[in-house]
Amino acid sequence: MRLGLFPYLGLIGALLGAQYFAVTSLEGSNAIMTALIAVQLLKVPVAAARARDLGYDGDEAVLAMLPLGNLALFWKLLEGTPNETTREHRQRVHTGESTAWELFGYGAQTLLKNPVVLVACVAVGLIDATVTETVVAQVPNLAEWPVETLQMVSQVALGLSAVLGLLLLMKLSKAATTPRASYFPVLFLPGTLATGAATAALASVSQSADPQQAMLIGVIVMGFATMPVFAIGGAWAASVAHVVGAADLRGEKVGGEAIGQATARLTEMAAPHAGVRYLINIGLQIFVVPGLMYATQYAMVDQVAWEEPEARALSRAGELSRGHRQRILRTMLIPGVGLALVMMAVGVADMGDFGKLSEVALNPFALSTWAAITGGALYAVAFAIFELSMVKMYTERSRTVAAPATEA
Repeated sequence: MRLGLFPYLGLIGALLGAQYFAVTSLEGSNAIMTALIAVQLLKVPVAAARARDLGYDGDEAVLAMLPLGNLALFWKLLEGTPNETTREHRQRVHTGESTAWELFGYGAQTLLKNPVVLVACVAVGLIDATVTETVVAQVPNLAEWPVETLQMVSQVALGLSAVLGLLLLMKLSKAATTPRASYFPVLFLPGTLATGAATAALASVSQSADPQQAMLIGVIVMGFATMPVFAIGGAWAASVAHVVGAADLRGEKVGGEAIGQATARLTEMAAPHAGVRYLINIGLQIFVVPGLMYATQYAMVDQVAWEEPEARALSRAGELSRGHRQRILRTMLIPGVGLALVMMAVGVADMGDFGKLSEVALNPFALSTWAAITGGALYAVAFAIFELSMVKMYTERSRTVAAPATEA
């Protein structure tokens, strides 16, 4: 289906009218938010039909789910309908390459056919969520520790962080000759640094800590002290996904042996994977956009690390993604939006009201343990689908962008 400019504007106008009606006429936050989400979802097929009329990939429409992406997409779709020659030229730009929906479809189908990937990823997600919940639950207890004990823990953690920081600098100075596996101890640096900072903050407010201050410390601990768990576990799960996905593309079947292969190369795979996870987390704290940029730039780092062990994984991944990062973003958004919607439903089921979901951003205790752990499992499923989709994209891109003759 295609849409001309004026039918597109008419449908978008109708959706905006429906959005206004929902906000001004409906009662109750649950009803209003449900209507608003439905309106946002309806923008996607409308934008897709207009994009196809212009000769662009219809899957660009998933950008309508991002605030800034929606605005940029709207302006792009306002141009006049081109002639058939221009439309065909635009359609040939990525001929032979999978669209975001095709990449997502491959990832979802492969996940359903190979439960070993689902088991590996969900196991890591559950472990990460459980560890995070356990750490967060201990924050009030830590606030009751003697100041001297907190100071000692902080000094030990910060001292260990200094040693790991020096080790990292030494390895970076000899990056060309340093094997990836030797970076493994450094991956715990964010955890030790966050633990030291959190216990130092708790010591400074002593036993009479303001609950809001303790909550802020809990957010720091939850967000950073436990990062190595999913960074390292994620590298293992991504490796399982790659072994299975690559075999599937070759027409082969791989079962439980994928777990053994991934385990054998964990220390080698963990460094590039964790490095990207940390960059994304830091970027997401800085107005979100830098985190998305890192996520698209280094989306194929796990595939490079597995298939090209002599390559500089981040550099090579950036080379493979160049010119295709918006397609990667679209591929990321499809399971990401689905995850967000399901997590909203879980949050409403847990807290009873859409209006209370904003509390989660400020209060890590807002969601119950079952909801937080369910969220970890759901995130792991989305992670598995995306990793499998990147296996397919890596296979396509590596045929086009040959590896350098010699790797530093």
